[in-house]
Amino acid sequence: MIKSMTGYGKGNRVWRGKKISMEIKCVNSKVLDATWRWSGPYRELEHELRGLVADRLQRGKVEVVVTVRNEVEDASRFSELQTGFLDKAYRQFSQWCAGQDGLSGEAKAWLPAVLGQALAMQPDAWRKPEEAECGPEELAAAAEELRGLTDEVLTAVDRFRVQEAEGLKKDLLLRVSLIEEKLAAVEPFEKGRLDRIKEKLNKALQEWNAQWESQPDARNRFEESLIYYLEKWDVTEEKVRLAKHCRYFRESVDEAGAGKKLGFIAQEMGREINTLGSKANEVEMQRLVVEMKDELEKIKEQLFNIL
Repeated sequence: MIKSMTGYGKGNRVWRGKKISMEIKCVNSKVLDATWRWSGPYRELEHELRGLVADRLQRGKVEVVVTVRNEVEDASRFSELQTGFLDKAYRQFSQWCAGQDGLSGEAKAWLPAVLGQALAMQPDAWRKPEEAECGPEELAAAAEELRGLTDEVLTAVDRFRVQEAEGLKKDLLLRVSLIEEKLAAVEPFEKGRLDRIKEKLNKALQEWNAQWESQPDARNRFEESLIYYLEKWDVTEEKVRLAKHCRYFRESVDEAGAGKKLGFIAQEMGREINTLGSKANEVEMQRLVVEMKDELEKIKEQLFNIL
């Protein structure tokens, strides 16, 4: 079945005192364009999860948001103070203070407070929870849990895509039906058009007949040209091919990953409609051709969102 490239899925799990959330949004794109946003530990697993997302979603502009938070309020929810960085910074600052003989005792007493305030504003003085190192065992267990959650969310996205595609499918088939109806409406105007062309040409032949009695070669060339142009005005071939393309479109609409294939069929439908319009030479036929082009453009717009 066809699928839309528009999809949405969200899932949550509680694991080892942590709440893991994943949200996936996707819209149409010619290729897979995935962006990831992490909040919490296990960022190292992103590369592995990217492969799962790429295999399942195939195409589309995808945004994945992963959040890992502790369920229990404790110190691990806050940034961790980097004591090694502070120790090194304090030693360097103390050496600098020792060389400042011009400072009064009161000023030197304030230096630790000034130092603490300055260091607290440095990014390197703090380590966020997501930057905390995880042991191999914890990372392996988290990988298994995240793979399961990713599969669950991707299933939700896939289900959303199928539901979204049902509406698109109905609209596509409706547009194809309208093209077929307008193609069938061409036939009455086509017969009258050819009759008018033949009548006009016969009248011209009668007027020129007297002039060509003395020039048989010129008359033969004229008749050959006349036959050639009558064949050029015949649109039977274009009608047959367009009808076949419409049937093929219907047959292909339920195939998995048919978006590009349907796009190619729509292109061929456009070729036949354009040729039909160029041969029409009749107002009502050209009006029907314009209406067919309008329906085809609506089909192409919908196909941008078909996987």
